[in-house]
Amino acid sequence: MKRFIGENIGRELKNYCESDTTPLYVLSPFISTDTAERIVGSEQRRATTIVTTWRFEYLVRGVSSVDLFPLCQREGWSLYLNDPLHAKVYSAGLRSAWIGSANLTERAMGTADRANIEVLYLVDPMPRDMRRWTLRTVAQARLVTEELHDWYAERLSEVRAASHKKPSYEEPEVPSYIHSPFLISQLPASRSPESLWTVLNSEDPPWDDLMAAEHDLALYGVDPMIQGYPEFSRSLARAFFGHPFIEAFDNAIDADGMRFGAVKEWVQKNCTDVPIPFRRLLTPHVQCLYSWMVGLGPHQYEVIQPNVSQIIRRVDD
Repeated sequence: MKRFIGENIGRELKNYCESDTTPLYVLSPFISTDTAERIVGSEQRRATTIVTTWRFEYLVRGVSSVDLFPLCQREGWSLYLNDPLHAKVYSAGLRSAWIGSANLTERAMGTADRANIEVLYLVDPMPRDMRRWTLRTVAQARLVTEELHDWYAERLSEVRAASHKKPSYEEPEVPSYIHSPFLISQLPASRSPESLWTVLNSEDPPWDDLMAAEHDLALYGVDPMIQGYPEFSRSLARAFFGHPFIEAFDNAIDADGMRFGAVKEWVQKNCTDVPIPFRRLLTPHVQCLYSWMVGLGPHQYEVIQPNVSQIIRRVDD
């Protein structure tokens, strides 16, 4: 199904966002808080991922706003920054997507007095390469935390004060002490590297398995067209063990290894998700983590079960 809209974009997009309860993805460089609340907000709570830009030039001009973060906190949405973003994508569940020129602002949605001439085009079903692009764009973005929001708000006040006479849009660098947090979404979603390979080479895999595979490809940036599992697994292992999340977890494994419950506790304490998941919900994530570490590093890690709890440990320990 394909549809084109150039009028009443806001109304059409709001209807689309309210059409089901699957996770919603909003990628828009410019977002006004009121527009986001009106179009994306709903009485039905749903997982919502928003990717936008907070370049100081845009913040000073008012086409982007740090006030978006409190709204996302209140609604339980995840807000990410990816400053090179220029595309506009609105997708329900990554099954379909509206793409085009319209930012999530009143002028773009056609509800302002001086509305823009905009267009959105519905792609349904959403092609695999577009899903992977969307997931990769999210994976490359930075989650907005309270600390990061406060830093932007303070710098914005300084930039506005300094620009009182002569506008200056020099981009201050985010200081190194504001660390990019670890996220549950930075863990592999496929049950194992082998199952990822199987899904990629299946003509019609189950939807959940396909989404897990595309999440992992986006997260680790591995070429799905690599011929043969041995070469694919070597490329995947380099990306997997080189990810900061996995490096930090590896450093947390002591000489005695880590029990399953301790791994769940570590993941919960070290991840900044909105909302933070209950520990009992982390069981499948940790099971995947075990499978990946042993599957991609069979000579580095092993899982033993001396009693009830599984323990992951280094082989050379």
